[in-house]
Amino acid sequence: MKKYLMISTIIISSVFLGCRKAEPYPIQETQETPESYSIEGKWVLEDYPNTAYIFENGLRYTVYCTSPNCNWDTITTAHAIPNPESYTFENDTLKIDLGFSLSNFMDFVCGGQVVKREYAPGQYVRWTRPPYDISNCNE
Repeated sequence: MKKYLMISTIIISSVFLGCRKAEPYPIQETQETPESYSIEGKWVLEDYPNTAYIFENGLRYTVYCTSPNCNWDTITTAHAIPNPESYTFENDTLKIDLGFSLSNFMDFVCGGQVVKREYAPGQYVRWTRPPYDISNCNE
């Protein structure tokens, strides 16, 4: 009987000690995570480099630059056109109240310096944080 008890103890111990919790597949860490970027701040439109949006405290301001070389560092909400639109940004979705709800999925790329909205396969708009050079972004 002692022999069976000893063998049973060894077998049970081996089973419990030999089992490990299954580890999930390793998650590829990327530097670009939606949680780490904010839409707040200035964004210059790639296709219209004389136009910028300033997102601040739930309002989106639109600023137009009339100079051939815009110095976006000196531009503030005081330079914006009247009547900013309210917005929310949650889970990569930007919702702007333009009298109707406009909702866009915004993908942060190039280290968070660019937001990209693809509206059809291979067709997109991009906004950059000044003074980031959009030619450095291949996404």
